[in-house]
Amino acid sequence: DHVLLQYNRLLRTQKAQHDIPLRFNLRGQTTKLLSPADGYRRYFLRTMRSVTRALAARLCQLTTPRPLCQQFARRAMASAAKSEDSVEVCLLDPRTILQREKLQELLGNKALYTSMRVPSTFLDTLSQGEMELGDMDDPMNAWFFGQKDEFFKYRLVGTHPTMSGFTCIIEQEQLAEVCAGHDTAGLPEWEDFKADLRAGDIHFPSVRTPFLFAGTVLDAPAAAVYQLKQDGNLVGIAISSEAVGG
Repeated sequence: DHVLLQYNRLLRTQKAQHDIPLRFNLRGQTTKLLSPADGYRRYFLRTMRSVTRALAARLCQLTTPRPLCQQFARRAMASAAKSEDSVEVCLLDPRTILQREKLQELLGNKALYTSMRVPSTFLDTLSQGEMELGDMDDPMNAWFFGQKDEFFKYRLVGTHPTMSGFTCIIEQEQLAEVCAGHDTAGLPEWEDFKADLRAGDIHFPSVRTPFLFAGTVLDAPAAAVYQLKQDGNLVGIAISSEAVGG
């Protein structure tokens, strides 16, 4: 029931944009559908992991499980937990991807992007950025994801160029596929993407782009990325057009 409620809510959101609704795996987590080729492949792989986990859990519930079933269950559940506990994401200028600017060299040049690992349960939050403008005399802006607090409580993770005036968040796995030349046919043209983003015609996550999020960075050649943690757990992320911490 919880999964169906999420599905119906997202269906209403996506309907106005004529986007394909998100799919859900057996745990009720969203699975992005990016391009027909990439989206279906990734959905298949994630669904298979979910099926494996569900089967393993069912085997563990057997009254008299056989040793082989117990062994399979333990290995399957451990593998599924390891693969989905956290996900690596990259933050960078979306123009670099959509204009195919030296994609083969991108992942080897860490000056072009900031990377971090986030809990898999935090992925949905990365599509829900809230923008905050600077003071009246400050043209800067910041994007906040998850919990929000004073900047001095955040830890600076890194910076990346934003010469186009935009930043984006993308899963590292998806970025690697694009950089390798796979699944690039469905990427939007940069000028079209920029126009739609400025007009507010794209809402994330969307099947029309490979990004979890993309947003404006005002009057700054680079963006700074921060993490907010409580008791060692990630609870918030901020992207600012000005680096103010260490």
